[in-house]
Amino acid sequence: MAGMTYPSRPRRVAVPSMLPPEMAATVESLSRRRAIAVVVILIVNILVLVAMMVTDPKLSIETLKHFGAKANDEIAQGQVWRLVTCIFLHIGFLHLLFNSLALWSFGRDLEKLYGSGKFVLIYLLSGIAGSGASYFLAPHAVSAGASGAIFGLIGLSLVFGYRYRTAIPPQLKSRFGSGVLPVILYNMLIGLRPGSGIDVGAHVGGLVAGILLGFVIPASIRPGEDDFAAPPPPSYYT
Repeated sequence: MAGMTYPSRPRRVAVPSMLPPEMAATVESLSRRRAIAVVVILIVNILVLVAMMVTDPKLSIETLKHFGAKANDEIAQGQVWRLVTCIFLHIGFLHLLFNSLALWSFGRDLEKLYGSGKFVLIYLLSGIAGSGASYFLAPHAVSAGASGAIFGLIGLSLVFGYRYRTAIPPQLKSRFGSGVLPVILYNMLIGLRPGSGIDVGAHVGGLVAGILLGFVIPASIRPGEDDFAAPPPPSYYT
C-alpha cells in the first residue's frame, strides 16, 4: 500500500495491565507482529494484473485462460493447477481493488494471530476450496479472483471469535465472531442478484473451508510461538 513503511524490528507496545492475560496476549500479537504475507500476496496480485493488462488491455477470455483462470474444460483435461492460479488473477482494477481492500482488512489481524505460515496455508486451501466449488456450481463460467480465499479468511474470523472469545478485548469484538456476520450476509445477497457476475459458489466454498480450518488449525496468539506447532492448551480454548 502506498505511503506505508515497516520498521526494521517489531516495536514492543505496552499492553494495559488491567487486561486479563489471554486478552493481553491477543493485543500484544496484533501490536508487535507484522503482516508480511498479506503484503506479498497484494504485490503478486498487482504484478499479475499488470502483466495481463500489458498482454491484452481488454482482458479477453482467452487471455484469462492463458494466465490460469478457472476453466472447466481445461481442468477436466488435467490442468488442475488452474484451481490455484485463478486465485491470483483479477478481471480489471476495480475487481483487484475491492479484493485488496478485503484482504487488507481481514488478513492483517489473522496473519498476526495465526502466524504467516498458517495464514498462507489457510488462504491457499480456502482459495482452492472456492475454486473447487465453482468448478461444480458454475461449470460454464471462466472465473478468476481471490474472493474464495478472502471468504475463507472471513470464515476463519468467525470461528476465531467463537473459539477464542475470552481472548478478544471488547474493543475488538466487531472484527471477529458474530461481528463478521453482516459482512457475510451482505456479500452473499449481492452475489445472488441476477446478472451480478459474481461467482457465489467460490464464496460459499471458501467460507466453508475457512470455517472448517478454523476449528482444525490453532492460532498462535502469543508472540514467539512456533508458527506450526500447537501451543500449550491455555485456559481460553473452548
